[in-house]
Amino acid sequence: MKSKLKINFLYSFIYQLLLIILPLITAPYVSRVLGSEGVGIYSYTYSVSSCFAMFGLLGVANYGNRIIASNRDNKNIISELFSDIWMIQQAMTCLTLFIYVIYTLFVAEVIYRAALLIQILIILCSCTDISWFFWGLEEFKLTVVRNLIIKCLTTISIFLFVKSNDDLLIYIAILCIGMISGNLLLFPFLKKYIHYSKPSIKRMRQHFTPLLVLFVPVLAVNLYKKMDKIMIGIMSTMTQTGYYENAEKIINIPMGLITALGIVMMPRMSYLIGKGEKKQIEYYLKTSVEFTFFLASALMFGIAGVANEFIPLFYGNEFYPVAGIIKVISFTLLFISLANIVRTQYLIPKHYDKVYIISVWAGAFVNLILNYFLIPINAALGASYATVLAEFTVMIIQIVYVWKEIPILTYLKKGLYYIADGFVMFLAVRFSANYYNGWMGIIFEIAVGALIYLAFSIPYVVVTHKISVRKFIKG
Repeated sequence: MKSKLKINFLYSFIYQLLLIILPLITAPYVSRVLGSEGVGIYSYTYSVSSCFAMFGLLGVANYGNRIIASNRDNKNIISELFSDIWMIQQAMTCLTLFIYVIYTLFVAEVIYRAALLIQILIILCSCTDISWFFWGLEEFKLTVVRNLIIKCLTTISIFLFVKSNDDLLIYIAILCIGMISGNLLLFPFLKKYIHYSKPSIKRMRQHFTPLLVLFVPVLAVNLYKKMDKIMIGIMSTMTQTGYYENAEKIINIPMGLITALGIVMMPRMSYLIGKGEKKQIEYYLKTSVEFTFFLASALMFGIAGVANEFIPLFYGNEFYPVAGIIKVISFTLLFISLANIVRTQYLIPKHYDKVYIISVWAGAFVNLILNYFLIPINAALGASYATVLAEFTVMIIQIVYVWKEIPILTYLKKGLYYIADGFVMFLAVRFSANYYNGWMGIIFEIAVGALIYLAFSIPYVVVTHKISVRKFIKG
């Protein structure tokens, strides 16, 4: 069991590493070719289409993962479950597609209509996304290999076909085709795990209510993940939307590494909770929290530390304002990571959907209200302040609830040491910025930061976990 968990985490980590490398390759090129306005138009139209697409998926990602994980030992049951849930996906996608076409043709501004029409493929992704099924079975290798192929082909296509700001629609089409192609590649593997089962209206009704319950937090999350860029586009400019998009893109890179753990652990925790293995549950939670503090603190302070020098070199001087946004929004790395652990490893596996819903709706409310007041004053920077406070709200509500059942505060106290380490690292990085310029300066800052952080953190890990130096080095 533990060996498979390690392998699955490795696969998830490899995929998230891929998500780091490819944007590092394409983002500087795309930013210079399309400019801040072009990036902003893509971000705005993608956010709009994604908001529609989530209605096609409802709460399938979490519900499907959980229910398949709970019944994975019975092929007949998971065959029925897949058929019923996927049929609901298709029905909801058809309804969503109809409404989206009406919006695009009769409501949306003419200047964005062509981009929105291409993004119809994002809506179709809702009915072709069956990754939840394979996550529930803990078969992560398939999704990693699939995405490796598609992401590489997408990256190559961007360099081949996107040559100027006139190629914005081509860029959007490449990304959309890549997404839906990745989904379709999973279907041939289904026959290995399930057999054909005719969907049942009666069973579908039984799934619909819990799907709606888990869709409520999805809706809330999208309100403050996607509405940020939509509100910036409406209340400010597409240039500011482009700034926010590129800042979020940088933050999402390390976020993928951290949340990889949650993706892998949710089916495992669902299984353990079903078996009543309380000691194992607490062990995994404690380990996950400390690992998250270690990684998130380093990334949070590290990214903020190098932002001033990194952004102009990476995106171009036109995007220098992104550095200020990153310094603010980097704090969400820790808040989102901790909330992700509580959500994926305890609330969802324990079917505490009400708590999850309350927390994310509270976050959405905070975000929308603050966006309304801050975007007209500070544009994209104002939206980033709102996002930080929203994510903090979500984390606090979830933590307050679970401390009644698990010693979460004890786990959190151990993590404070890593935050202190991160702050010391941040100061060291800013001091080292005075010595070199260009990419040599960035490399020097990262090296100094990593050495300082590890120099403080490793002795703490060795002492608190009573690990001998020899054992620590061997791993």
